[in-house]
Amino acid sequence: AIYKIAGIQPQPEPLRIQAQLQDNIRKRPGRMDFQRGVLEYKDGQYSVSTTGTQSSGQLRSMSVANCFIVLELDANDIQAGTMVAVEPFSLEL
Repeated sequence: AIYKIAGIQPQPEPLRIQAQLQDNIRKRPGRMDFQRGVLEYKDGQYSVSTTGTQSSGQLRSMSVANCFIVLELDANDIQAGTMVAVEPFSLEL
């Protein structure tokens, strides 16, 4: 949003990496969803777990998150072990 307001063109695409999901995620198809997650890099591989309840009133979950787990529009429930797209908040892990 900041790039758009500042008139910067073209707007850079967010960094997305693939990580192995550590938790089951429930999701209904029909909307794109960004869930808060904790991304880790260990033994040459990225893994991500959710921060727990994703309701808007769960402020603590945002304070421990270091990424968004990107769930595509047509995605359904996602099982642990699946590779998912992740947008890290920073390049430092």
